[in-house]
Amino acid sequence: TNATIHANTSSCYTFVNWTPTEGVANSSAENTTVYMNKSRSLTANYAVKSVTLSTSSTTGGNVSTPGESGPYTYNCGQVVTINATPDTCYSFVNWTGTGVDAGKVANPNAASTTITTDANYSVQANFVISRTPTLTLAADPAEGGTPTGAGTFNCGVSAPIQANMNTCYDFVNWTPADGIANPSAANTTVSMTTNRSLTAHYTIKRFTLSVSASPAAGGNPTGAGTYNCSQNAS
Repeated sequence: TNATIHANTSSCYTFVNWTPTEGVANSSAENTTVYMNKSRSLTANYAVKSVTLSTSSTTGGNVSTPGESGPYTYNCGQVVTINATPDTCYSFVNWTGTGVDAGKVANPNAASTTITTDANYSVQANFVISRTPTLTLAADPAEGGTPTGAGTFNCGVSAPIQANMNTCYDFVNWTPADGIANPSAANTTVSMTTNRSLTAHYTIKRFTLSVSASPAAGGNPTGAGTYNCSQNAS
């Protein structure tokens, strides 16, 4: 008789052939017949499918594993690790895409998770601004000026700051200098990637007083010297 045989190929595989081929009507067909004129032992041979994974990310981070874009090729059914790395000021939100829709991402809300690649999938890592840092300002000495620009900002913003020196003072610098575009400039910006507390430093202006007598024999005036701005010389 001709016995019917079926390969019943699994989803991640393609059928290759039946071996040995003797007596098999079509050794390349998944469903075929074999002529039973003797005892036979047949093997159905399969090959694993190759599938692809494409990755992308929104502003604020990247897909660090396996990397950005792709597509990356894997054996069908392979469990692949995917990692999302946020930039400064951002945090990871979730994964979206065909892999998530198909339920193949183990935890769509975890920055580090896995995806079962049993078909061609694409995933996107989503990020959001995570902090609103605060800027506080102080003057040294307090009478030297009135610095402005303090407040709360979206993380990563370049916030403008102004020293606003009082009449008798010159600006020296801002401290600490970290994140400030030009610490020696009275008007500059500071990168708000974290909470910051800055101090504007001032120095008082000093002026020289010279006195003389005319005619020289007329007297001996005193009081010459160097004085702080607004000081009364005596």
